[in-house]
Amino acid sequence: MRYWRILLVSVALFSATANAEQCPDWVAKAVSIQGTVELRASNTPSDQGKRWLPVKRGDTFCANDLVRVKSASRAALILTNDTVLRLDQNSTITFTNLSANSASQISLSEGIAHFISRVKQAFKVVTPFVNAAVEGTEFVVAANNTQSQVTVLEGKVRVSNNQGEVLLTKNEIATAKKGQAPVLNVNLTPRDAVRWALYYPRIIDSSSSGTSRAINNTANKLSIGRVKDALADLNKLAADNPDVLALKSIVALVNNDKAKALTFASQAYEANEQNVSATLALSYVQQANFNIQAALQPLLQLSKPTALIQARMSEVYLMLGDLDKSLDSAKQAVNLNTNLAKTQTVLGFAHLSQLDITQAVMSFNKAIELDQANPLAHLGLGLVQIRQGNLEQGRREIEYAASLDPNTALIRSYLGKAYYE
Repeated sequence: MRYWRILLVSVALFSATANAEQCPDWVAKAVSIQGTVELRASNTPSDQGKRWLPVKRGDTFCANDLVRVKSASRAALILTNDTVLRLDQNSTITFTNLSANSASQISLSEGIAHFISRVKQAFKVVTPFVNAAVEGTEFVVAANNTQSQVTVLEGKVRVSNNQGEVLLTKNEIATAKKGQAPVLNVNLTPRDAVRWALYYPRIIDSSSSGTSRAINNTANKLSIGRVKDALADLNKLAADNPDVLALKSIVALVNNDKAKALTFASQAYEANEQNVSATLALSYVQQANFNIQAALQPLLQLSKPTALIQARMSEVYLMLGDLDKSLDSAKQAVNLNTNLAKTQTVLGFAHLSQLDITQAVMSFNKAIELDQANPLAHLGLGLVQIRQGNLEQGRREIEYAASLDPNTALIRSYLGKAYYE
């Protein structure tokens, strides 16, 4: 436990549900809802027919319930068998048979599902063309009307149908079409399977009067993982617009193209050194290149720091080990905009660095209320739980964070340490 005390310096409550009364022994619970997610309950009274009901964060689900995620939406769930599940838009899933103590099964009829699983019993994911028997930690299952595909990111998954089977290990992909055995697909990049699930830090202040509607719409698409749509929008806008260049930089950075990210960020900053999004993009890129002092400099040059800028300054000061300045900047960020998830998140980490656990938890929970897909707030809650000796709950919160941002090395590092503990 000793290194957790060191790491803490360096770096939930759920709503009541209508379904919980009908299903005290729930099999899944909603952790994060973005957009429109709906439930068709297995125990719906006959006079209500097969009605789809809206799902909100904290809702629980019964065996054989159907959940669908509509267009431009995403959802994260925790299953009773200790699996974290993330669903992409246009996905439909049935909780066929889930148990904490025996074999489990769910059915994905269409869409994409990302699983982080530590199941000790048998666990099977059923799709129209292939089934996945889980022997590993992290994998993605996709299904449409022509084929099913399984991608293993960690561990092992046995993929099978009536025509044959294949055992997948880390970074392997198998595809199965109707009437055909599953086959290895070596022409795909495994991490592409979770591009839709990545988290893009907000650099556009939607409350700013100087931000165009087109830019705000593009930033909103990034917030729900619609990267191709966002890039298509950006390519239609002025190529020398600093907001456009900054957003392109963030997309490149999240997708691990640091060279392209630096080029776009530098062009954005050269176009307007007082532009907030350009300043933030350059700061994030400098951090990614491990130049933390350089990540601070453009922030200090702004004549009128905004809530997002003050929040970012708090992050950078924390990385530099200046805990007092980090807390002061975080407080200024919240004062400028208390209803911004970013400001509440950095305030939580600033309080955590000062070992003010009560205030840290309040800030992290507030951040999650404002942005349910905020991975860093869940990471913060996980670190709090672990510091207090609650290893299982802490590990679960960090799993939520990893599900909400599968490609972030920092979160995966903490998750690995939680598993080790």
